[in-house]
Amino acid sequence: MPTVTKKEISKIAKVVLKFLGDQKIESAQDLDKMLSKTFDFKSPEGQISVIKRPSNFGTEAYKVSYTTSAGIPLEIVMNNEIGYSQVICKGDFILLGYEAFMGDAFGNVAQAKRLDSAAISEIKSELETLAESS
Repeated sequence: MPTVTKKEISKIAKVVLKFLGDQKIESAQDLDKMLSKTFDFKSPEGQISVIKRPSNFGTEAYKVSYTTSAGIPLEIVMNNEIGYSQVICKGDFILLGYEAFMGDAFGNVAQAKRLDSAAISEIKSELETLAESS
């Protein structure tokens, strides 16, 4: 994945926020109607996909991923059964409150922030912070 800037993550966070609003997502269960679908976007070019995968302790988690031709710079994981979420970003920067867990040859750092809630309002609040961080 080529280098991803904070400005690009800000733009992507704005697109994901608008997407959640346009789709009237008020809870993790609202994502059920979008499972296995993709939604294309022109600026920044990419797509949002929604899947459900096995998670901790025999539970399942929703994943909302913004994918570009170069990879996944922003992903949200929501586990309603256990009551937590994660916002995962990849880029050439370090975000306050995020824990770095991987790097690549391009200088991108994968980092995650755990939220002690699966509430969409908490996730939107974190996306708003990312959107304003450019």
